[in-house]
Amino acid sequence: MREGFRELRNRNRQLLCIANDGTGEVETQGPHKSSYCFSIPIGGTFTVVRDNVVSLVTRTATYFTVADSIAA
Repeated sequence: MREGFRELRNRNRQLLCIANDGTGEVETQGPHKSSYCFSIPIGGTFTVVRDNVVSLVTRTATYFTVADSIAA
């Protein structure tokens, strides 16, 4: 794993992405093993769906948070 990054996981312990709390950089894997790298500003959010768990990832001033819900 890259220096300064940590794993973000949902309630089922499934890996959502790796993220750098300080810089806002995020790396995640999409369908068909495609890789995505992007930056999230403070207050920014993105959504990751793994099986029936929908995870809202939010960047605060100090770190990323994960809030899960179950898809209907």
